[in-house]
Amino acid sequence: MEVLEQNALHPEQEKSDFQIKALFGWSQIDSIQPYMNRNSEIMANSAYKRHSKKDGGGND
Repeated sequence: MEVLEQNALHPEQEKSDFQIKALFGWSQIDSIQPYMNRNSEIMANSAYKRHSKKDGGGND
């Protein structure tokens, strides 16, 4: 999905989950799941970084 790839490539212009939900008219951010390209290296790196941020960025 272009919005997520844009977020990954340009973190300074990153849209929040709230903005993404409003943009697409979704009530939950999980609604994005069917639209995600799971084979995208950009998306995989973005998901890893986002997950690390939520966990406090600790090393496992």
